[in-house]
Amino acid sequence: MRYIKIAALLFLALVLVGVALANRQPVALSATPAGLDPWLGSTTIMVPLYLVILISLLVGIVIGLVYEWLREAHIRREAARRAREVAVLEREVTHRAPPRDDVLALVDRPVQRPVAEQFPAATAAAQAQAGLPAPAADRLPAR
Repeated sequence: MRYIKIAALLFLALVLVGVALANRQPVALSATPAGLDPWLGSTTIMVPLYLVILISLLVGIVIGLVYEWLREAHIRREAARRAREVAVLEREVTHRAPPRDDVLALVDRPVQRPVAEQFPAATAAAQAQAGLPAPAADRLPAR
């Protein structure tokens, strides 16, 4: 892509040099119409034709750039407004505490299991010492 860009710029430079060499004859450039010269004065200068052509191209390019810049001002303004809004929302999301919902808090809380489920052997030994019957699971017939 870089070589294509360089080749295009070289081609453009060669075309501009060719236009300048082909149009070296001087032309009269006047700022006032010929009929108004007696009242406004004569403001005629002699310049090479290629200079008139190149300056006209540059003025046209500048006018086009300014026109487009002004025409797209509302688009840039809207993009800047949205960028500020996104920044505010991102800050809000990163600095916000997680919501405290009662139902979710119950789900997130660790489950407290009964001691018998946590330590089944110790529970059975304590029940046997106390003279209590064995848990129901121990009394079920084997299959």
